[in-house]
Amino acid sequence: MAYTLDAIIAERALISSLGDGLPDARAVELGGRVVLLPLTANAVEVLSPNRKWGRARWLLNGEAIPIPLVDILCRASAGGNVVYVEAEFFGGDGAQASMVWKDGRLVLGPVIDPPGFPRRDRVRDEPRPPLAELPINRALRELGVRRAAGAMDEFETVGLGRHRSTEQWTDAARCLR
Repeated sequence: MAYTLDAIIAERALISSLGDGLPDARAVELGGRVVLLPLTANAVEVLSPNRKWGRARWLLNGEAIPIPLVDILCRASAGGNVVYVEAEFFGGDGAQASMVWKDGRLVLGPVIDPPGFPRRDRVRDEPRPPLAELPINRALRELGVRRAAGAMDEFETVGLGRHRSTEQWTDAARCLR
């Protein structure tokens, strides 16, 4: 079963500034004070007009994220931590990446697992890092998310497994603005 995600995650108080300049900017509450803003195909088109497909996946394709997105993340992070995440899995194989901004500057990342993706896929026998060290979990901790009792990790704590694709998150989004 596939899992794909291209999104921005931040505290609820920052979501209105994140939506500025992004079409279809609709957020989904993840729990507590954290919300997810899926990057729709329309948003990707605005951020990177020459992109050949409507998925963000800049980091997992070995590219830098576009300057307009960096500008949005820097501005929004003046009020707190803002996270950018990408994930793509199929049948247990895949990769994830994250970056964190705070006070208008990049403070973590890009963190990509497996390192060197997409130029090198993880060797099947190569051990995976501990769950706590995966890029999305590290970024969520920067937002103040802590693994809940009974949850495997921060990813599960905020419910990022509720939907299997960016498009499903977009469909589930309700406007918070």
